[in-house]
Amino acid sequence: MRSNYESVKTGDKEDRFWTIPNMLTLSRIVMAVPIGILLSLNTPSNYLWVFIILIVAYITDWADGFIARATDSISRYGKILDPIGDKLIASVVSLILFIHGLFPLYLFLTIFIRDFGILAGAFYAMKKKNLLATPNIVGKLSTLVLAVVLPLYPVKYSTIPQLNIEWLNLTINYTVEYGSYLVAGLLIISAIIYGITYIQNVFKKAPGDLK
Repeated sequence: MRSNYESVKTGDKEDRFWTIPNMLTLSRIVMAVPIGILLSLNTPSNYLWVFIILIVAYITDWADGFIARATDSISRYGKILDPIGDKLIASVVSLILFIHGLFPLYLFLTIFIRDFGILAGAFYAMKKKNLLATPNIVGKLSTLVLAVVLPLYPVKYSTIPQLNIEWLNLTINYTVEYGSYLVAGLLIISAIIYGITYIQNVFKKAPGDLK
């Protein structure tokens, strides 16, 4: 299976922090705070604001990658912070909505266990093996689908359904229901791939090691 790890180096062109993409990523991480506060208030009007902030957050997720590639400003810090931002927002939204009884247990556990496992494994790989994990294709696809499905959860409980637009409400409900199954499946598959490549790269024996 193709490696999804690279060696961490210092002093090269990727060893930089103050770039526009990194600032966009940091802004997405900060957005988790107002999202968490608004969700905790548990009112339809605040859920609508959460939806708006989530859309902005996912736009920055697209923009930081696009700008980094377009301006050759890809950095190692960005590779670390970007998945942290994605996982933080997904965890905050799923956790608080689950506490309110508005988020399915199976999807909450899938997001939480998978993301915690990946972050813990990535931290170990970087600290002990000097390796940096990079996302696999299924992981990228699961993030994309989650970016569509997750904002619709607060929309479902916002003031939007109160407009009584039948086709819109049906679209939201069906997308949330079946999109959640798709997201959970993709997250599980990507977690398995991460696990396999993790074992292959992090625990492989170096040349000359005793068997």
